[in-house]
Amino acid sequence: ILLCPFAEVSTYLGASKTSMIGFINPTLVHIKQDLYDECCQFYNTPNLVNLENLETVFDNEIEYEDVEEHEISKHHRININVLQNCDNLGRKVQAVLYKALEAYWNSPADDYLLPTLLDPCHKKLEFADFLDCKFVMDTLKNMYNKYTQDSQQTLLTNLTDIVESYNLDNELFTKSLKKKFCSLSQNNE
Repeated sequence: ILLCPFAEVSTYLGASKTSMIGFINPTLVHIKQDLYDECCQFYNTPNLVNLENLETVFDNEIEYEDVEEHEISKHHRININVLQNCDNLGRKVQAVLYKALEAYWNSPADDYLLPTLLDPCHKKLEFADFLDCKFVMDTLKNMYNKYTQDSQQTLLTNLTDIVESYNLDNELFTKSLKKKFCSLSQNNE
């Protein structure tokens, strides 16, 4: 039951042939919300999981047959004759998954909300809180204003260049025309 949301998301993403960033972010937020249980004591355990260590999370609770006390490897057999402590194991796994998602998917609001906002399927941002929504809307407005301001400045510069070029061409044309007119009038005299 705990891994069902992950399986559903994997199946859905595997069948898709389009960009799914707008789907991934709200889905991960929902999964994190579903995994969090404020009554569970394991969420406040500081050393529940060390994400920088290569050991598996529950290695210290497993007894191996052919291994020294502190030597852990995936190639050893677990001693199934020794009873393993499975009390609250589901809650521990749930807490570890939550902490891993917090560590790996704890990005700023504009990093995950902006692509989702721009995805036509998720315009409402129902999964995000009000402050995050306001922040991403302000960010989008600022980006738009900066883009339009930059575009207007570029357009103005281009128009100025064209007008100056036209004036230079016009001056050259006028000088050339005067020169020809003068030469024609001298020939006619």
